[in-house]
Amino acid sequence: TNKVSQLISIPANPAIDLKLQGLHLIEASAGTGKTWTLATLMVRLIVEGGFFTRQIIATTFTRAAAAELKARIRKSFENYRGVLKQAMDAPEATLQQAVAQKDWLAVHLLQTLNIDQQGHAQNLLQRALDTFDELFVGTLDSFCQKLTSEFAFDSGQYETLHISEKDAELSYQVLHQS
Repeated sequence: TNKVSQLISIPANPAIDLKLQGLHLIEASAGTGKTWTLATLMVRLIVEGGFFTRQIIATTFTRAAAAELKARIRKSFENYRGVLKQAMDAPEATLQQAVAQKDWLAVHLLQTLNIDQQGHAQNLLQRALDTFDELFVGTLDSFCQKLTSEFAFDSGQYETLHISEKDAELSYQVLHQS
């Protein structure tokens, strides 16, 4: 099977333990690892779930957080593609390095994927990088804007709708219209 011979116990980790079906909400205080968790889940969705980038949606509240998340996802795709490539030549050394770095996703992948699956996973991550622009990572309002633009005709709207950023002004107009 060409799996690593040593089985390492992975500490409980929601990003690794979470099932890849259904809707999930990741909510936590600042600095608790939400971005890492989402980037880890994206790797798992590609490698274990077999999803295409165009099938995945990740939303957050600010444009800055969305930009950071997207950059971290890309970096994770690149990193784990490299880990899997390295493991093709030196599986035990790669596993030991992952354990030393407490990179539990790498440990998980190296222990659950045989050599053929690791090669396939590398290809899936490369495809994800090649189609990275199809991955939607943005704010909730930008996701709504995307939906109103892409499905305007289906919704009966014949002109493009836009989400306004003038909340206070529009609220005032609605409240004070006679």
